[in-house]
Amino acid sequence: MQAERWKKIEELYQAALAQPPDRRSDFLAKACADDVELRHDVESLLAQKADSFLEGAPVSRIKTFGPGTKLV
Repeated sequence: MQAERWKKIEELYQAALAQPPDRRSDFLAKACADDVELRHDVESLLAQKADSFLEGAPVSRIKTFGPGTKLV
């Protein structure tokens, strides 16, 4: 993919992230106009962001143990 195309995708992705989730579709419809492939690429990135395993990372659920605690 050309550098210009990636730049456009990145700009639209960042701009779409700045929108409330319920307004992203309308935003992309206007921003991408008739470029269906561009819209698909941006929506694909947004979907990956929404499904990111890091958002619900189990690290936040780790319990700390005090000194002398034994794990059996």
